[in-house]
Amino acid sequence: MSWLSEHGYTGIPVTQLVDVLQNGGQLPPKPVAITFDDGMQDIYTIAFPIMQHYGFSGTLFLIADWINGEGLMNTAEVQEMISNGWEIGSHSMTHFDLTSDYSQLRYQLFDSKHMLEEMFGVPVNTLAYPFGLFNTNVVKKVSAYGYKAAFALGRGYIQSANEIFDLTREEVRESYDMSQFIALLPWQ
Repeated sequence: MSWLSEHGYTGIPVTQLVDVLQNGGQLPPKPVAITFDDGMQDIYTIAFPIMQHYGFSGTLFLIADWINGEGLMNTAEVQEMISNGWEIGSHSMTHFDLTSDYSQLRYQLFDSKHMLEEMFGVPVNTLAYPFGLFNTNVVKKVSAYGYKAAFALGRGYIQSANEIFDLTREEVRESYDMSQFIALLPWQ
């Protein structure tokens, strides 16, 4: 976060990226959308204070049924992050491979979206596919259930409105050193 701040990166929520892709407009210089999947406790205890210190917020893609579980964030912690400029999206109800059983899609996609909206009182407009897996059947349901965009994993940083349900994210692994992290960024 220190490196991003020192090199002029501007944190944006994923919904700002989606809005610009769909409706046009400008993003700030060197935009970066920082996302976290699952809702593990260390996002709140480690990442949140560091990012606050450097003026960044992020997007939490939460597994709805895992909130308040052992080793996971609780509702009060997520609400505090939302109050500090973070946004939430769904990462399904149970981190289920959405391509493996279509009879689960309503529960995994629709029910998780509405559960999170009710729990936190904010709209849930984005989804991160569990394991990054999806296909045309899944995308049809994601759209039908009211999501405005969905994210997969790691094929670069160029985004397009034509792929609004296949937006990409670069995975940053804990084992990466600074040179590996910097190599992921478009403006070095």
